[in-house]
Amino acid sequence: MKEGKRRGEILIALFIILSIFCIFLIYFMNFLAPISSESGINEWKMAGRYLNHTAYDGVDFTLIPGLNKTNFSDPEFGTSTTVPAIANGYAYVTCLGSYVYQLNASNVSQMIAKYQTSASTYQSSPAVTDKYVYVGVLGKNFYQLNASDISQKIANFSGLGSSQGSPAVANGYVYVHTLTPNALYQLNASNVSQQIANHTTIGFSDGTPAVAGNYVYTTDSVGIVYQLNASNVSQQIANFTNTSAFTSFPADNSPIVYRDSLYTCTDQGLYQLNASNVSQTVNFLYIMDYMNFECLTPAIANGYLYTSVDRYVYQLNILNISQKIARYNTGSPIAAMATVTPTSVYISAANNYIYQLNASNVSKYIASFYVGTYSSIGFAHAKNYLYFGSAQSSPYNLIYQINATNISIVSEGCTENWTCDDWGECLESGYQYRDCNDLNGCGTIIHRPDRWRSCGTEEEIEPGTSPGQPSVTTGASSLIPNEPTEIQIDNSQIDITSLSVNVKETVHKTSFTIQKLSESKAVLKARLPTGEVYQAVEIIPMGVTDENIVNTTIKYRVNKTWLTQNNLALDVANNKIKTDSPFSIGDMTLYRRQNNSIDYFPFKAKFVGQDSKYYYFSSTSPGFSTFIVFFSKYECLPGTKRCFDNNIQLCMGNSTWLIEKRCLYGCTDGECTFSEAFSSMVRLFPYSLIITIISVSIVLVLYLIWKRIKRKK
Repeated sequence: MKEGKRRGEILIALFIILSIFCIFLIYFMNFLAPISSESGINEWKMAGRYLNHTAYDGVDFTLIPGLNKTNFSDPEFGTSTTVPAIANGYAYVTCLGSYVYQLNASNVSQMIAKYQTSASTYQSSPAVTDKYVYVGVLGKNFYQLNASDISQKIANFSGLGSSQGSPAVANGYVYVHTLTPNALYQLNASNVSQQIANHTTIGFSDGTPAVAGNYVYTTDSVGIVYQLNASNVSQQIANFTNTSAFTSFPADNSPIVYRDSLYTCTDQGLYQLNASNVSQTVNFLYIMDYMNFECLTPAIANGYLYTSVDRYVYQLNILNISQKIARYNTGSPIAAMATVTPTSVYISAANNYIYQLNASNVSKYIASFYVGTYSSIGFAHAKNYLYFGSAQSSPYNLIYQINATNISIVSEGCTENWTCDDWGECLESGYQYRDCNDLNGCGTIIHRPDRWRSCGTEEEIEPGTSPGQPSVTTGASSLIPNEPTEIQIDNSQIDITSLSVNVKETVHKTSFTIQKLSESKAVLKARLPTGEVYQAVEIIPMGVTDENIVNTTIKYRVNKTWLTQNNLALDVANNKIKTDSPFSIGDMTLYRRQNNSIDYFPFKAKFVGQDSKYYYFSSTSPGFSTFIVFFSKYECLPGTKRCFDNNIQLCMGNSTWLIEKRCLYGCTDGECTFSEAFSSMVRLFPYSLIITIISVSIVLVLYLIWKRIKRKK
């Protein structure tokens, strides 16, 4: 009986020990969990939004095949040296003038909307969520604009200082640092007119705060790092004060947080601080040779930390920043924080060049692009485009959008270098065709050789036409402003059914020729995203030019039999294309070729009806040229996950993947491997052991006390 009772007591004691151990373990795992300033969906928690500073929210937008370079300019724009934000399919940019611009991310030369603030916005890069754009100005106002149409102001806060850095957005708050007074403000992200709290700093800052876990971090110009309560920034948790007489933080330096460490730059080197208590220094990289040149806001990607000092780009081991992997000498002081992709590092220098370096080894040069003047303090990278501002003032440019795959191919003064295949067989129409390619990829066709000729002759054929192909010509007696005239097209081999033309000024006796193009689908698809070409046509107006056209509505049809033969089906309700493969759903688009170039611009296809043989669609275009009815395919199903380069990535559509989680020890099937969890257990083992010993000791003491009391009884 006594033996059974004793066993029961032992089991109760073990249960108590196990319970206490689990409670403490859960508490400490939560307390010690890695924190990072990496932004999640609908957040902008640091400079450049992500640790690699791409300033892109991952929302898909249409690629324009052949578009290698474009830019936006406005007499009221002034110059721009801030980092553009790419979000919601738009590019948002601030400028030396008082305007904030919303541009088409597919083609930044197209302005969607703009908003005039009370003062210059040139120091504040915008932060964007799905609903709002946040931006500060040199005056005392801070603005919250409608992200869908920034001409609409949602709210503003007028209690800030006279100069503002770039904001961070997280936890339902906006955090922004100001000058006179020197302070970090915490505002309601839903209505920035409501101030939650503020914290006074000794120095000023033009940088972006970093938000990670329960903390907000900011630096100032006198060398102090502040760690504040993210729920109430008036509460300081800790601070780091740089006591060196020769070192201070640059005013525009922005901290970043990665795996429990905060990284920030000084004019001597790079500090790594404990993110849970910034008063504790973890490591310091002392760059003695280049004292008085501050290192710039670091970027973290691919297992490395990238930063710049003077004219050098450094690639450091993220596990030990004292270990230098590689460096590159630009020959001129570097002016922008790095933007990093899995393959490339982009930086700009005072010699007016942007450099593209190998992300695995920055000592390896890939390409460069000559801007002509200072570019912005950073870049945005989205879907193989690089976006950046410019200090060019004659003309007032600018935000540039260039092909990021190899930025040299879009340099000013690019010389076309065409090579052509041999002439093809003589067609029944009496003409021959050959394909031509520009080896330098300039993106222009000014000097492209002829691709059509009469069989056995050197007769020149107008570029873009297809001799012998079906065509139809129809006309209208007159076109009257604000009274769109619909012109019917009737040809069994051409699937354009009508044109509706709206003009600026009255035009008499016009005609339109619609010709089916015979260029091979392989040639056309090389200029377009992944997908299928249905039909390509050239629409040639006579008597009216694009300059006099407000817009034109093009109606066209798609043969249902063709869809079936190509294993495609139209989802009428969602206006999507589906196949038997879940990774091949996509969109239907009408592409228009820009005149005298190979750039194709997409226009949304609107479903308008069907009959037993055809589906019918309409699209609106600003003019006429070559058009392609195209069925694009997603390379992945939106919402699916994959493991790539030790990252868990979420498919956003087409070839866009958003990094959801970084896995230290690799991943499989969209999840981090067991080693990731095991590494956390190893990291927590010393704490767990201490907790276990304390718990066992407490239980044993209590047990002995209980036994003694029982004996006395």
